[in-house]
Amino acid sequence: MPFSCTIEKPSPAPEAESRLSPQEWREIWLGKLDAAMHKAELPDDQRNRYYKTVELFLSLYPSAPRFIKPLHLREHLRRLDETEIEALRFFYSLIKNPEPFIFEISREQMMEKLVQELKLKNYSQQTLKNYCSMVRQFLFFLPDLPDPENAQGPKKYLLYLKDSMELAPRTINLASAALSFFYEKVLNSSIMVEKIGRMKIGRSLPAVYSENDIQKILSAHDNPKHRSILCLAYGCGLRLNEIRLLKKSHIDFSSDMLKVVSGKGNKDRYVMIDPSIRTLLEQYITLYKPSTYLFDGIEKDTPLTKRTIGKIFDHACEKAKVPKKGGIHTLRHSFATHLLEHGTGLRSIQELLGHSRSTTTEIYTHVSKNMIQKIKSPISNINLKKNKG
Repeated sequence: MPFSCTIEKPSPAPEAESRLSPQEWREIWLGKLDAAMHKAELPDDQRNRYYKTVELFLSLYPSAPRFIKPLHLREHLRRLDETEIEALRFFYSLIKNPEPFIFEISREQMMEKLVQELKLKNYSQQTLKNYCSMVRQFLFFLPDLPDPENAQGPKKYLLYLKDSMELAPRTINLASAALSFFYEKVLNSSIMVEKIGRMKIGRSLPAVYSENDIQKILSAHDNPKHRSILCLAYGCGLRLNEIRLLKKSHIDFSSDMLKVVSGKGNKDRYVMIDPSIRTLLEQYITLYKPSTYLFDGIEKDTPLTKRTIGKIFDHACEKAKVPKKGGIHTLRHSFATHLLEHGTGLRSIQELLGHSRSTTTEIYTHVSKNMIQKIKSPISNINLKKNKG
């Protein structure tokens, strides 16, 4: 099909030009195309359509196909119908190491491939959800499809998140990680990894409650289910998602141990169950009779939603008249800080929390007021009384 607009012809790559003329390149590739179509036993009318489409393409881009820039090829594809795209897809299947993403011109196709790559890497469901959300927003932020050879699109998007959306540096770094994965695995480009850095993040200390405030929060609910959830968050240092996905089979009352299965980073770990929590859980199980998940959602054998658990914590703070310092994760922070203050070693706390790096656990040494108060300032050795002259 003839084009209704003029397309600027890019000059051939120096390497290609030095070896063969544009006419020679065209004859070679048209010959390969003809042989491939004959081998595939394509019908004559289909062979004619394919031949005309590729002949026009090679006339407009007089170079070896592998030297044609993806940007130029994508511009060309946007002017073609499905039959012509099919012809070029067949033609590019003859080329060694083609750009596989070029013909995936649909945003939805890109998203499908992203999901597939994330699953092949065995990333967690939460990471899959976060990466897909960031990449989908990026694709619709751009006026056109992303160029794998240009980092300006990602840079503009990240600046938009910072200046217009005023998102936190950690969130912007999450977007950067998602785009790096997208460019590398979906667009087969390492441009993001090489050219986009990460924002500097200041160290913010986690919020913690005093033991007196913890007692008020844990005692606020009379509902055994709600009370059990809060006690596990503080007494075992569990994350929100670890609580909601906890199964009845993960609790071993014979050894007073709880197994966290597929926690953050898909890691398993064991946590002790205090006798007070054991009594509470036994009462709860007898009363509610959960089957699969320890805490069922609205429907049986489905976990509670994050929103529901968050509301249970918020309501407890409200009833206890304790100022809310964050979400239910603050109970986990308080668990670690109080363990440290009562003499538990950092290595043991690291294992209980499921941290991969000790530096993550060491943050609690900075929030322990009891430990700081026990430190003697060097000014105590100085006599501040005025000398009598």
